[in-house]
Amino acid sequence: MHAFTTPLVTKSDGTKFGKSEGGAVWLDPEMTSPYAFYQFWFNTDDRDIGRYLRYFSFRSHEELLALEKEIAERPAARAGQRTLAAELTALVHGAEVADDVIAASHALFGRGALDSLMPATLQAALAEAGLHRVHGELPRSPRCFATRGWWPASTRPGGRSPRGARTSTTSGWPTPRRRCPPALCCTGGSWCCGGASARSPA
Repeated sequence: MHAFTTPLVTKSDGTKFGKSEGGAVWLDPEMTSPYAFYQFWFNTDDRDIGRYLRYFSFRSHEELLALEKEIAERPAARAGQRTLAAELTALVHGAEVADDVIAASHALFGRGALDSLMPATLQAALAEAGLHRVHGELPRSPRCFATRGWWPASTRPGGRSPRGARTSTTSGWPTPRRRCPPALCCTGGSWCCGGASARSPA
């Protein structure tokens, strides 16, 4: 009989890494969406990323040394977190899903388009941002904006724009041809998602 063991994985503060310490992450997409899974690893503490790359990554020793050098030179770029999150998401959920959640992450922070995202990924990303149901007429209410005409005027073609795409209809919503149901728009620092809205994390 043979056994394979690993050291107890702990975080930089000495607490255990795992569900008993809260912040559980699951391989089952029904329990942790691929987007949330990616974000879990992307949010790894800078003090832990080197160790976690050695525990969980399949990159060579030379690649890890080069990556650690890049991390030391440009810590704000979070190259280690991006590498670990992308690699593990692809390993668990597949390369196509990993590419999609990375694109969703970029779009939510204003660095990508929405129309190529899988609807399930987009909805999971918005759920992570925190959705709130609002009445469909709220954006047109004078209680919400300075005048009743502000919303229609600001969302004419070329006015307000969904993240990564200019509005192209007189109502200000993306055209029906876009593959990101429900329709999305961005006003100020908030997302509008049909009858729901969520504050943008960017």
